[in-house]
Amino acid sequence: MQARFLALALFGLTVLLAAPTPAWTDLLGTSQEDRSLMEANPVLDRVGRENPAALGPILEKLRELTASSRRAHSEDDLDPEDRAILDNNPAIEEIYRESPEAALDLLRLIREAVAN
Repeated sequence: MQARFLALALFGLTVLLAAPTPAWTDLLGTSQEDRSLMEANPVLDRVGRENPAALGPILEKLRELTASSRRAHSEDDLDPEDRAILDNNPAIEEIYRESPEAALDLLRLIREAVAN
């Protein structure tokens, strides 16, 4: 009887260990988009592991800021001259990625400088 119980317990443990384990993000119910963000940004993964309750509001704020930034300054809105300057000047392109408004001010100054 004891041997049978032990065999059954070992079988159950084997089944549990062999079953695919969901990622902790699956347990939180995060979307694929959120999981992709977390994979690309390790600090988000850390927040999710250390303080899961804080992750939702942070992801929501990140999506909000990303969306508003895209709406406010789309690269499609750049005129060809500005696009060419960004394409050929990595420092200015980096500024554009970090702060589109600041880069647009800089591009305006550059255009004014070369126009005179």
